[in-house]
Amino acid sequence: MNTLTALGIVEDFPFLAEDGSIREMVSRQLETNALGYRYLASRILCRLGDPRGILHLTYNSLSKHPKLGDDHTRVSGWSDGWAIRWAHLLTEECLTLLIDDICGENSYLHADLLASAPKELVVPRLLELLDSNRLASVQAAYALAWHGRREGQSILQSIIDECDVPLFELALVALSHIPDSGLLAMLESLANQQHAIFGKLDTEESKEKLATKAAQRLMVLQEQDENVFIDAMEHFYTNMERAYKDTQRAFIVKKGFRLPDGYEPKLFFLQQHSVTWTADFIFEFASERARKKLFDIQTARLVELFRHIPDDKYYELSNELYFAWFEHPRDSRCFRKRELSGVKVHNELEDFVFVATDWLLRPEKYRVGAISHFRYTFHRS
Repeated sequence: MNTLTALGIVEDFPFLAEDGSIREMVSRQLETNALGYRYLASRILCRLGDPRGILHLTYNSLSKHPKLGDDHTRVSGWSDGWAIRWAHLLTEECLTLLIDDICGENSYLHADLLASAPKELVVPRLLELLDSNRLASVQAAYALAWHGRREGQSILQSIIDECDVPLFELALVALSHIPDSGLLAMLESLANQQHAIFGKLDTEESKEKLATKAAQRLMVLQEQDENVFIDAMEHFYTNMERAYKDTQRAFIVKKGFRLPDGYEPKLFFLQQHSVTWTADFIFEFASERARKKLFDIQTARLVELFRHIPDDKYYELSNELYFAWFEHPRDSRCFRKRELSGVKVHNELEDFVFVATDWLLRPEKYRVGAISHFRYTFHRS
């Protein structure tokens, strides 16, 4: 068995690392040259409550690994997204490393990670950053807003007033967490593509994405009610654009049966085409009651979908469709084929329901960051 397969299995079943030899194998990967292996090992240690886990997730979130010297900016897939899901474990040492990274010459983006850090630790550090360079102070203002603080509001508002294209969406997301009388009017002008910023956007796709994200926020902030939030989820997250609807229907036919005429499985999907990533949107705006209601709706619709799947097609079809529809993160239950001698993983109905609903109840486990796409476009000359 190769190391990557072994790490994947231990991540799915972390209790295996209670064995000393397996724990040692995981620990060795913290110093390997392969970033993906280091991510896996760090997440496993976080699951085990080992303090090295969050420290090494932080190391691997920085532009340059402080111990190995690896330049992560040259590595495909580098991101601090995995650390966001474990941000409640961040320590003072971790925060110092992240702040040094955003205060450096290139001011790397860790705004979502700082916004997710323990409030009592991070807020005093953020307040100190407001007088730093432009990109560091903007990130501090963003994170403070997520923590309900208005000290950086003028910085965020100046981005809106100046129609600063690279930072505009960052400011928009942040201001959604400290709304005032002018926010709803601004969101409405954005949703209708009447704001001055649209004159600076050079593609229809970028205009559509900004308008859609503004419309999402306008809908849930204009009338803060759990039923309105459910309506927003129905409107923005039940289409199958990212799930390749036509391809999947053709796949179903190829497997030997047809869904009833006029029947479409209207499920909530994890997606981020022109909207905020589903788990992040739920994390931002959904109350506990709204999350439970989403869970109930999804479960009922899922059971209805499975009712149309013949027993002899159930497991093969369900596995294939789930990979396309839900794109479940590795931080969830084991839901992948494993080539293990003498071992077969058998997924039952409750497993399929879990993968399709856990992120509705516990979105914090599936976040990628509300401004995750900036990680690769943030730096300006």
